[in-house]
Amino acid sequence: MAGYRKLSLLLLLIVPLLSACGPDDAEGCGAIPLGLDGTWFGALEDDQGSLFTLEWQVCGDRITRQRLSGQDFGVTGRLVHDGAGVYVVYLSDGSRSRLLTAPGLNHGLMVNDFFDFALIQRGAPIRPRYRFSDLDGSWTGRQARLLPASTQLQSAWAWCGSGFCSLSQADGGMAQVEFLEFNRDFGLYLGDYTDSWSNQGIAGALLSPDRQVLGTYTCAAGYQSPADCGFGLYWR
Repeated sequence: MAGYRKLSLLLLLIVPLLSACGPDDAEGCGAIPLGLDGTWFGALEDDQGSLFTLEWQVCGDRITRQRLSGQDFGVTGRLVHDGAGVYVVYLSDGSRSRLLTAPGLNHGLMVNDFFDFALIQRGAPIRPRYRFSDLDGSWTGRQARLLPASTQLQSAWAWCGSGFCSLSQADGGMAQVEFLEFNRDFGLYLGDYTDSWSNQGIAGALLSPDRQVLGTYTCAAGYQSPADCGFGLYWR
């Protein structure tokens, strides 16, 4: 009977605590607040050029749910702050990603080691139908090199019009991009580029659902991994 009373007392103490937990706590909400809580949604281009929607449910330093084109495959993850606006993402499927965030922490550029490339927005209700001209205008942001053990960042700027973009960065480097293909359902632009070091190769860009943030990549001919490419995150 003494054991039964101890168990009853323990249950009386635990049950109210469990009742106080919200749904995110039940799904493994992380203990470290990163200011990223909420549902993130946007477009993803995989390494084969196929297009999907990507949704992350973030709570604390945890991704409690990932959906790919609406399908939940049981993948969760952990976010580790790795510098100003930079996070390393470890997913339960064994993959690793880098997430770069724009000011306000409502937009993010995600690139994983397999070269899945995504631009996601917190609280985005739907994916709009884009126009080719949505790219046009002046942009300010950061250019990144995603090296295996570090992320190198510098200030960058872009001006785009009629499918052409001129990119410049703080170290004096420049690139001219011509976008020749456009997918209005996902806001994806594809083309090629030439930079001030005479590199040439492929270029891509994604617009956020609210059309206020732009993510880009440029990869020289013969690239083998994301470390061989440049990535940009720009905002209006």
